[in-house]
Amino acid sequence: MAKLNLSPSYKESIRVEAGKEYKKYRAWLLENFYFQFCGFCLVSHDKLVIEHYEPEKMSPHRYSDDPTNLLLACDICNFIGKSDYHPSHLKRRKLKHDNSGFLVVDVRNENVADLFGLDSEKGEFIPKGGDRARKNINLMDLNREFVSEKRKEYVLLLDNICNYKKNLTSKKVLFSDLIAWNWSNRRKLKNLYFRLLKSLVKIELFFLILDIDIPEGIKKDLSKLKSRL
Repeated sequence: MAKLNLSPSYKESIRVEAGKEYKKYRAWLLENFYFQFCGFCLVSHDKLVIEHYEPEKMSPHRYSDDPTNLLLACDICNFIGKSDYHPSHLKRRKLKHDNSGFLVVDVRNENVADLFGLDSEKGEFIPKGGDRARKNINLMDLNREFVSEKRKEYVLLLDNICNYKKNLTSKKVLFSDLIAWNWSNRRKLKNLYFRLLKSLVKIELFFLILDIDIPEGIKKDLSKLKSRL
């Protein structure tokens, strides 16, 4: 996947505040940035705001009623990080002498995995796209402690699921050589496996966008689980 392909349809609310027509797209955005994922740091947050990729002052025709200019972002990435940054316009440069010309990453229209890799031990983005990748990481502080810890949790969850999946196809439960294999243990292990799988549903977007491989057997189990949810 490596980029977020937004669905072509969207829901409109009945009442929209004058000048804030873009707010009617919130439900549609939440369906695509599922489980509250920020479009920049790529982790889940309790609260997200509607972000205009091209701000009002520079693109007034796209500000109020153009869903292709919208995404969801956390407060830090949006207000403190990107804000109205644009390297081509003096009034929107974060740094006084910024002539880099590097655009902010757009999760909807480009392959994010070409720009960032992931250090799974630290939970940090690794710049793969040269200076532009480093610029984005610094601009929005994409490796700040909170999001790095979240990414580490996501990687650990997938590792645990892979281990449980392996155990389910083995004759013995590997986490304890002292426990004899029997159907009761296998049933408990299977229940735990599917509880972890439900958690993976909520963060699957993270792995898809960063093009991190989820084993085929787990993908199939994940697909079956989502069809029942």
